[in-house]
Amino acid sequence: MDRDYERCTDVINKQVHTEYRNTTNVQETTTEELRNIIESLTDRKEPGHDGITKTAIKHLTLEAVDTLEEIINVIIRHRYYPKTWKHATIIIIHKSGKPKNKTDGYRPISLLPGLSKILERVI
Repeated sequence: MDRDYERCTDVINKQVHTEYRNTTNVQETTTEELRNIIESLTDRKEPGHDGITKTAIKHLTLEAVDTLEEIINVIIRHRYYPKTWKHATIIIIHKSGKPKNKTDGYRPISLLPGLSKILERVI
């Protein structure tokens, strides 16, 4: 387990570049909390730039959820937020009832990675 934790910490430390500054005391998560968050994810939303769908996240094994718990807790402990988890894909969707030939008939949507959404809910 210690070797897995060290490997997980190394991966996080290599991938995180942006310091997450938080003035509140964020509590570490639990596997149970993560399972509840994952279960509440809506399947109909598009995935972020990582291509991981909410459906795929909902089908994670218990071992994978445990690993995700370790990753999120390392992020919380080190107060770093992975830069790639902040990257959003912007898409434009048409507003119903608005003309398609005018710019005010559209609105932007930011698609963040599903793992980022889970971390946001934990925080």
